[in-house]
Amino acid sequence: MDKQKLKKIATPVLVILGFIILGFGINKYNKIRSYDNLIIEANKYMDSDEYDKAIALFKQSLDYKNDPNVERSIKLAGNLKTAKSIYDNGVSLMNNKDYEGAIQQFQKITQEDDKLYSAAQKKITECKKNFISHNIELANNDIKNNKYDEASKYIDNVLKMDSNNAEAKKLKDNIAKLEKGQENNETKQTAQSAAVEQSSSNKNLTQEDAEAIVKNNFKYNSSEIVYCYDHDSEHDGKEFYVIHVYESHPTHTATLGWYGVEKSSGRIYDEMLNKYIN
Repeated sequence: MDKQKLKKIATPVLVILGFIILGFGINKYNKIRSYDNLIIEANKYMDSDEYDKAIALFKQSLDYKNDPNVERSIKLAGNLKTAKSIYDNGVSLMNNKDYEGAIQQFQKITQEDDKLYSAAQKKITECKKNFISHNIELANNDIKNNKYDEASKYIDNVLKMDSNNAEAKKLKDNIAKLEKGQENNETKQTAQSAAVEQSSSNKNLTQEDAEAIVKNNFKYNSSEIVYCYDHDSEHDGKEFYVIHVYESHPTHTATLGWYGVEKSSGRIYDEMLNKYIN
């Protein structure tokens, strides 16, 4: 075969081969371009927290290129999707004033997503503040209604959240004082009721009953206080035992009050102020 014939055969073959090579090149370029576009779009969805769409595009990109980085991105998107769901659940609980439940949700958010982690930490601080404020308010309402046990529970909730909370500690001390005062009043009422009951069976109180009634109604922080029957008096046609209350000293006595106790009812009359005091 002469050179001229070989040239005629080779030329079309080379042209066809060139088209084939060019086709492969264009196809490879299109694949690379499609892959890059998919990654760019997927990352945009990641930035806008649309993780399902991002995962779909990342998976689609694997049809063009098996990239370990894309596999890691898919895993990250799944984790962030879960974290976002937990965060949204925390916000819902917070809006329903379930602050403890919300805090538990927000604490599950890790630093895998700095933006979401920072938002969760702010929500935790806000929940603690609202929880404390809410329980302080409930405690104050119960204290006003003399419900000290219920109030103490709310105070304990606050101290569990913040053991150094000054307002809660102050309320706790106040409750202790109020409960002690309540116990003293109940003791006074019990003593007076017992004396009155005894008087009902005996018709009138005794002088000792009257002294006990005054002692339970007027307590002093001194061991030198004396409660002593002194004489009888009469007011509004009713008879009273007059009890002298004084502080005894080696050289003198200091009068603290003169109190009449009605013989039939145990009612107390201030002999110095000339008026009933109960």
